[in-house]
Amino acid sequence: MINVQKPLAEGLFEEYLRSQGLDWEYESLAGQKKPDYVVCHSSSRCIFEIKELGDPDPRPTGGFDPDRPVRKKIRRAREQFREYKDHCCNLVIFNRSVFGSADPGVVLAAAFGPGFQQDGRDYSRVDPAPPRYRFVRKSELPPHLHSLSEPMLTRDANRTFSALVVLARYELNELHLEVWKRLYARQQAGESLAPGESLRTLAEMGSTPAMPSRFAGTVRVIVMENRYARIPFPQDLFRGPFDQRWGWEGEWCTPVWLGTTLRSLGEEGVPFHLL
Repeated sequence: MINVQKPLAEGLFEEYLRSQGLDWEYESLAGQKKPDYVVCHSSSRCIFEIKELGDPDPRPTGGFDPDRPVRKKIRRAREQFREYKDHCCNLVIFNRSVFGSADPGVVLAAAFGPGFQQDGRDYSRVDPAPPRYRFVRKSELPPHLHSLSEPMLTRDANRTFSALVVLARYELNELHLEVWKRLYARQQAGESLAPGESLRTLAEMGSTPAMPSRFAGTVRVIVMENRYARIPFPQDLFRGPFDQRWGWEGEWCTPVWLGTTLRSLGEEGVPFHLL
């Protein structure tokens, strides 16, 4: 019997499920299509299709649009879910490419954008707060910018997706945290920070003894709700200490829940982008 090794993302997802004490089945559904996992939780069965972001072929030599690979994964997952519209169906994205990104902003832009606005964000300042995204409609854009409003998930399309889930390893880099703290302290003292100041501060700290990372290797998920979902993602599923859940406050998508460890780190002064 040939022992076929699971893809990295599937192995990490199973590691996460075990850490949460959840039971699952692998490719067990009776339909023609076989989504990867069925997670048994309370009285519901939730379906998860795992997709990895790998290096593009050929590799880009100029600009690269990071939301395009995510949109491609959404299209492929749609085919896997076609027979299961009466279930809670979810796409899990894991990035293993230097060209790709599974940052929540990128995934949300791929699903609901790509054009978006951020609420009150000033990029000339360091900010500890979480972001808030609003995705613009075509009617809000001039004709030459209509391509910036081509959402994959809408009131009329892909409502079978309950959530998009980012699967990732988490660690808190103490050096990056120290750089941020120094910049934030200078800003709070009234200094205007010049572009590239974080790199200059990092260079100045070059002689600082090596600073360890905390929680290295921790597997966690970030759940982003589809506001148009036919079946909502369960409120009490995927509630690990390092997890995040993003939901909707009116037109704005923002973090609505953090795991216990992330909340404690935030109370210690760790900015949201490092949680």
